Amino acid sequence: MGKKIICIGDSNTYGYKPGSSFGGRYPEGVRWTGLLARDGHEVVNLGANGMAVPERESFGMIRNRLSGEMPADVILAMLGTNDVLLNGAAAKDTAERMAVFLSEAVLPLHKEGRVVLISPLSLNEGTWVQGPAQIAESRLLGAEYKKIAAAMKISFADADGWGVETASDGVHFTAEGHRTFAEHIRKIVAEETL
Repeated sequence: MGKKIICIGDSNTYGYKPGSSFGGRYPEGVRWTGLLARDGHEVVNLGANGMAVPERESFGMIRNRLSGEMPADVILAMLGTNDVLLNGAAAKDTAERMAVFLSEAVLPLHKEGRVVLISPLSLNEGTWVQGPAQIAESRLLGAEYKKIAAAMKISFADADGWGVETASDGVHFTAEGHRTFAEHIRKIVAEETL
């Protein structure tokens, strides 16, 4: 039986197609969220290009959107790439803001199902990445997110070890990357507990 899955994320959740105009995206059947839907799940894709971990001033808007989709079986939250890539944030600061976002904007609305915090892929050398300092900082997100997930007693997954292929920009999933990512997410969705 299919589950209702809400996906909160950035351009890799939205399905941005590398090299396209900023709103361009892969067809639904290529995006990892679309592949989950093909499995019989109801998938709500809240991914947005350029999205970083939200600040408190936008929590009301996000809560309104989420409350309109409740109840859900699983919420998948994967943000943090743009905090490091575009905003120059440290992984520790990004994780602290993620903890606030989840505890104040997500968990109060989602009392029955699972929340899975996914640490995104670390950045790779590419046309969108400014250098080794950004790459090094992005590699710290997994450990920071694991700590906050444990403290909040929610599920955690580190996508950095999944072998997901990225494009020459060093950030965005290729079509093959979406397939690989979907394979790992399927296993997470199938789990019933932490």
